[in-house]
Amino acid sequence: MASEVANGGGSGFLSAGVAGTMGYSGACVLCERGFGVKALELIHTGLVCREMTTARVQLTRLLGLHWVGGDEEEWSLTLNGVPRRLPLRIAHASNGAANFELIEAVAGTPWVTDQELAQHHLCFYAEDSVALCQELEGQGYRRVMGEAGDPQGYFQAPDGLLLEIIGDGLRDYLTTFYQRSLANAMTSSGG
Repeated sequence: MASEVANGGGSGFLSAGVAGTMGYSGACVLCERGFGVKALELIHTGLVCREMTTARVQLTRLLGLHWVGGDEEEWSLTLNGVPRRLPLRIAHASNGAANFELIEAVAGTPWVTDQELAQHHLCFYAEDSVALCQELEGQGYRRVMGEAGDPQGYFQAPDGLLLEIIGDGLRDYLTTFYQRSLANAMTSSGG
């Protein structure tokens, strides 16, 4: 089950060969349209927490992460089709093998949790993010963040899986955070 979730089981992300070994016999819908595993790059695992400082300490102890950001900033977003302006605390970290985005919970938004810390979404980069966003909507994924036609956004599968799709500009922006996190790790370790 965990591998199905990690690979998008039930949501059309598996290649036919891998899916067949897991008892999933459906075709990879996105693969058929050119958005298979090779066309998607996992950028980060999104986490949501009740309180940023506590979660950063916990994850730093557990994974040895060095966080960048986390201060409250005003964001203008479209959530469930409604333009909103809200304060968000977002931090980023990398250990070189995996990247993480940590968002402090905000009531009435997609970033809520009843736990102290929870896995929230998977963020993928696609070279043609506009086409992928359109494809996801065509496959029944509900756009949770962003406006129709945007080259990025959050999409919720009918089974609940939450995906973030981004294009070139946002990928470059996020990469700077992960590079800074790794540089901070090197500095603090004396390397």
